[in-house]
Amino acid sequence: MYITRRMARVNGMAGMQWATEITKVVQQAGGMTSLWAGGPGSTIGTVAWSTRVESFAAMVEFNETITADPAYQALVGQAGGHIASIEPDTLMQVVHGEITGQADVGSFLGAVNAVSNPARAMEAMAWAPVIADAWTAATGVPCAVVTNAAGPMSDIGWLVRFDTAADVDAANAKLAASAEYAEVFAGGAGLFESGGNQMYARRIA
Repeated sequence: MYITRRMARVNGMAGMQWATEITKVVQQAGGMTSLWAGGPGSTIGTVAWSTRVESFAAMVEFNETITADPAYQALVGQAGGHIASIEPDTLMQVVHGEITGQADVGSFLGAVNAVSNPARAMEAMAWAPVIADAWTAATGVPCAVVTNAAGPMSDIGWLVRFDTAADVDAANAKLAASAEYAEVFAGGAGLFESGGNQMYARRIA
């Protein structure tokens, strides 16, 4: 399974409203698309669209459908007035764990992204699901591991969902109290480059 991600920084509330409108058009066309507003770890105004697809072929087929939609074309034509900056699209492949269905509007996503040490890339990839399972064992929250099928090379990501902000606090408290998790985490020393990122986002459409 794959997740496509398009990340941008929009201009003010008008930009947020535009992002919401184009998301609804994509959803009405059949896309399993969610719009996320970036929180801690993001630049203000950051939004991300994520779409769950079963295969590369399914992604291409849906892209052909949506780009032919007149409502989508009209909103894309307005993008220049609402987008301050945009990042290259990313196609992420889920390599461990599951992401089933769509998160509820109002729920939260926790995401960690790290770049593997080129000299130890295979070790980093082997460690990624181990730390994900240690996270789940400590917190009770499922954790999926993703890698880029298209986008920056050597990236590894961990994705977790939370129904409420209180659930984020509860998971972090359990994590801080887990000696088992700390031991597994220590085993990742030297496997990644410096400068990884942790962020939270909230689904708004």
